[in-house]
Amino acid sequence: MKKCLITVSLLIITALSVNIFISCDKETDCTIVVTVIDGQTQLPVPGANIFFGHDSSDFNVEAVTDAEGKYTHVYKSPAIYEMRAWIDYQVEIDAQYYWAIHKEGYNSFRLREGEIIERDLVLTESDSIKKIYQ
Repeated sequence: MKKCLITVSLLIITALSVNIFISCDKETDCTIVVTVIDGQTQLPVPGANIFFGHDSSDFNVEAVTDAEGKYTHVYKSPAIYEMRAWIDYQVEIDAQYYWAIHKEGYNSFRLREGEIIERDLVLTESDSIKKIYQ
């Protein structure tokens, strides 16, 4: 009887140990894939500035979108993050004037453990200023 009790106890301890080690290998990375879209043209915006943030500066990221208007970032911890994107254009009117156009967009997203999410961030024109060349 004693041998049976020891064998059953060892089997239970082994099963619990295996379960603990398997749960430690759980994927916890969280990935956000953002595509910045121009709200006027509905096209991706390459070279747009992008910012992801959270309460702590340890989580803040600043980057630029690639040629397809995309940016991917992997976080090590799940949370709710704010995201902002912006771009400035200068359009020449003639030898003396150009339009300075600023477009930006805001949104937020929630990441969960092991999750990969894709979001579009639409830029809207927020300011147009006619300037003289210097």
